[in-house]
Amino acid sequence: MNKFTKIELNNFKQLFQIVPNIEILDFNSSLKDITLTLNQLVQDDFGTITSLDTNDLQQIQPKLKKSNYDYVVISNFFTQINSSKILFNILSQSLRDSGYIIIIESKDTILQDIYETFEQYNFGSISKVDIFEKHNLLIAQKVHMWGM
Repeated sequence: MNKFTKIELNNFKQLFQIVPNIEILDFNSSLKDITLTLNQLVQDDFGTITSLDTNDLQQIQPKLKKSNYDYVVISNFFTQINSSKILFNILSQSLRDSGYIIIIESKDTILQDIYETFEQYNFGSISKVDIFEKHNLLIAQKVHMWGM
């Protein structure tokens, strides 16, 4: 059973600026429609998707390159992991400057902790995008901190 409609997934695709050789990190525990949609996005542009679905932080860090990804998509995972701030630190380091983190969580998730984590790690342009009926989507951009 699909968790998302075609319209929702098409709207999700519109969040991405697809360029040749785009790099996307898909950190996903159960929303396989999101993974399939991300793969469709990059297939024609010779981009790369790295998909991870583990909550073992020791397995995650060695697999990620620093400042490698244009987008990090965290689906149904951020609030389920005990060390979400450690996870966020690892994932934000893997994101290029001016890259985006997208977090998708169920509608019943309290978003305050996610907003605070974005602010703690100096992400800007934090927005809640209402494109999914049963899920929240938050997007934020990594901000340059030069000269601070």
